[in-house]
Amino acid sequence: MINSQENFDKMSHGVLAWLHAKADITSGLYGVDDYLLAIQKTHDEIGSAEMRQEIGNGKEILLKRESRDVLIRSALEIIRKLLAYAIVQKNKTLQNSVNYTESTLKKSSDNRLLSICRIVYQEANNMLTELAALGITATHLNDLKDALQNFSNHVPQEKMETKETKTNTYILKELFTTLKSQWDAVDTLIETVRTTYPEFYYEYHELRKVDKSRNNPFMLMVELKEAGSNLALRNVKLILATAVKSQQQDISKKTAAGGGSRFKNLDEGDYILTATKAGYREINENIVIVKGETKSITLYMQKK
Repeated sequence: MINSQENFDKMSHGVLAWLHAKADITSGLYGVDDYLLAIQKTHDEIGSAEMRQEIGNGKEILLKRESRDVLIRSALEIIRKLLAYAIVQKNKTLQNSVNYTESTLKKSSDNRLLSICRIVYQEANNMLTELAALGITATHLNDLKDALQNFSNHVPQEKMETKETKTNTYILKELFTTLKSQWDAVDTLIETVRTTYPEFYYEYHELRKVDKSRNNPFMLMVELKEAGSNLALRNVKLILATAVKSQQQDISKKTAAGGGSRFKNLDEGDYILTATKAGYREINENIVIVKGETKSITLYMQKK
């Protein structure tokens, strides 16, 4: 969702909860209950569309992560042999050009990693005959070349929308158009109590105002992994609730293919994050959201 949609969504959930709490007044308004049910249904459809969008993004992230790991493994096998050859031959130039550890490769940016691995490929290709005694063959070079191509294909695609992402973006746009029209209808019905319930009327319109100042909302980024194996866990149910009871509703999400999920448009304060998945022990984590901070956490789930 874009910022304007996130702001409208936050307003919509808040006002819906408030109107349900004012049932002594709203129950007497013709048609309001039907619209509130319709609004809840639209909320559910928006949540589903957003989840599909996040899952789609998660697949891309997972594919890129896997191709990066393959590239590092392929490069390291050749780097170690190149370094051994350079040390024996006292070739300082070669040693300096390929002197990279696994830790260095893993910490490198995507473009830096590609640059290093291309140098490694070129050096090994230039002296393939000499490296044969160390077990480096044309097959190893082809594996590295394929890994380079595969990973480089994923790097520029990060900023490209897939067909599925574009479809979900369009669906979200249509759903928010529907949601706006539903609230416009409720606004019309609320007008009928302007004089009979003035305090209710004016508080409703205050709550209906969309906060457009939240261009940089506070965010929580969560990643779930399996303890021991470090495998990413998808479809983990996450519930974020305020530690102190407030009007803000609990937020429910599920992790995407890469094990991640994001909570946006959060207020400052203390929260409790609950993570549940069949076959794993439940996690309850205390979270503090501080002004100006985007918080990232990784949680490890134990098998039962």
